[in-house]
Amino acid sequence: MKKNKICFTAFLSFLLLVGCQNISSDSSPLSSTESSIESSTESSSNSSIESSTTVNEYDLTIVNEGGIINGTLNGVDIQINETYTSKFNAGAVLSLSATAPEGLVFKGWNVDEVITTTSTYEATLTDDFYIVGMFEEVSNDYYSVTFGHLFKQSDFKLAGGETDINGLHFNYSAFSFLGAYTTGIQIGSKNNPQTSPWTLTTTFPFEVIVTNITFELCNAASGAGTYIVTLDDYSSQGDFATQTLTEYALNDLNQVTTTFSFSLQAQARAMYFYSLEFSVLVPNNLNLDIYSDSLEADPVLPGKNNIPALNYEPITIEVYYADINFNASKETLLLSLRNLLTNMTKTSYGQAKTMLQYTDESVTNPGFLYGLYDGDLIKATWDNGASWNREHVWACSQMQITSQARPDEDTKNHSTDLQILRVACGPSNGEHGNKFYDNENTSITLFPNITSNLVGHHTYAGDFRGDIARILFYQYTRYAGLKLNDALDVNDNVSMGKLSTLLSWNELDPVDAFEISRNNRIYGYQGNRNPFVDYPDLANKIF
Repeated sequence: MKKNKICFTAFLSFLLLVGCQNISSDSSPLSSTESSIESSTESSSNSSIESSTTVNEYDLTIVNEGGIINGTLNGVDIQINETYTSKFNAGAVLSLSATAPEGLVFKGWNVDEVITTTSTYEATLTDDFYIVGMFEEVSNDYYSVTFGHLFKQSDFKLAGGETDINGLHFNYSAFSFLGAYTTGIQIGSKNNPQTSPWTLTTTFPFEVIVTNITFELCNAASGAGTYIVTLDDYSSQGDFATQTLTEYALNDLNQVTTTFSFSLQAQARAMYFYSLEFSVLVPNNLNLDIYSDSLEADPVLPGKNNIPALNYEPITIEVYYADINFNASKETLLLSLRNLLTNMTKTSYGQAKTMLQYTDESVTNPGFLYGLYDGDLIKATWDNGASWNREHVWACSQMQITSQARPDEDTKNHSTDLQILRVACGPSNGEHGNKFYDNENTSITLFPNITSNLVGHHTYAGDFRGDIARILFYQYTRYAGLKLNDALDVNDNVSMGKLSTLLSWNELDPVDAFEISRNNRIYGYQGNRNPFVDYPDLANKIF
């Protein structure tokens, strides 16, 4: 052991001697070992700096299962038709909004097997992100019920409590002031405004689909208030500061929910709450015994509320077309269909004001009319054209086969056929004018799915391309002398088009539940049907 120790000591002395010699002979203040360490440290530091400035990109995928989804990614507008993909950096903000068009209901967002049913979704993204907006068809497995109540007098208690209204049990919060008024119950006053929320809530015994909500409010002079409507995860709010009783409508909701909440809060003075109405779709195998004291459960019934009674009993498609040989030649098939469609009861332009309230009723929003071109939901009443017009899908100026193509109220001819008249609001009707139809908007053509840059205050839900095509196919088939072609000749006053585009629209926008309902209801008045709704493939045989 002593020998080993002596040898180690000698070796250490040698190392120290060599080190001193290196220091004295090297002009660098660092040894080679120290230089190597510093070089390694600098390299590592630089690499770390470079790495920190490199941002990883992640993948975003959004799937739309058939509805309408809009949103923003880092504030930039995006629209999701079927599948949307993009790259993003960590920290990107995604905001989405889903709307269910006619015939569909929004079922929720699916993110990693977690479902949220609110119609809006927001997230800050930090990794690859995949989300699905889920929609499904509203089938015949549902029936519609409307709740409605007029708050003409107060049967509430100032301290709050609970009450049964039209078959539903409600809870309500305390009032700062409670009174009766000609335009509804008075909530709050000049000296004691309702500055904390007054809330009316109910719970359904099972899941229902709320389709639309309508209420009427106003303020005292110099007053202002806010309303909030909540359905489970869905919420909508707005301000009102008018002294005139005003109707507010939340349409095309299609929200699955078990709860309903309605809140009012004043900034100053009194608020007046007059009416509340909402429609729900209920599963056929369940009973929701609610009703309306402002409207009938289905206000649009033939023979009631100024809606004319039907002239014809329902008939099956097979019976109606029993004498038609669909395998005949084009010319023979066209003639036989024309003869069949001619057997009808003609309706006047004046009668259309009431009949369209029944024929054009929304399938999923009873009591509301489904507006052409924009998807507006309009109250099923005639107010002298203030809310909606009798739109000629085949423009009057382009069907001059008789001397009276522009109808008056008593006219009964090809211009008053219910099959070519659709409910449309004034601005959207005006956008069509006398134009032909095509895939772009020009001075002589209209793309029928009107967007918000054309008319600024509507919902724009739905696809109307196929509807337009099948209506024009009907008119050409029913009335001899009309033309459907690609010419787009404004001087030819019996032609419409563009035919090639219409044929493609017939396939791209298939027949939906609204068209089927409308065709059946028109038969009830006129006794004839649109064969291109019943058999869409006919278009390729005739044209």
